[in-house]
Amino acid sequence: MKIDTGIQPPSGPQNKTIKGSSAQKSAAAKSAQEEGDAFSVKLSSTTEQLLSGTPAEEPVNWEKVTSIRNQLAAGSYNISGTDVATKLLNVLAG
Repeated sequence: MKIDTGIQPPSGPQNKTIKGSSAQKSAAAKSAQEEGDAFSVKLSSTTEQLLSGTPAEEPVNWEKVTSIRNQLAAGSYNISGTDVATKLLNVLAG
């Protein structure tokens, strides 16, 4: 098998046109942004509280945090899967 080494790569930058709906959406989004179209976002109450810098309802128990960190580092921290599932369901239920 013979390899032809006489082929040269194209010189200079090449422009490629992207076709398809995502390219059109991108172009539309850019033009809307350039024109100054506004949009709004509603933040959850939790996010608003975090951004406002107000203290949480319950203060952080740093002794407990340190204890759990040490147990995690030592590999001795055990938690019940049932407890985790129950607490998650309670949070999600509201």
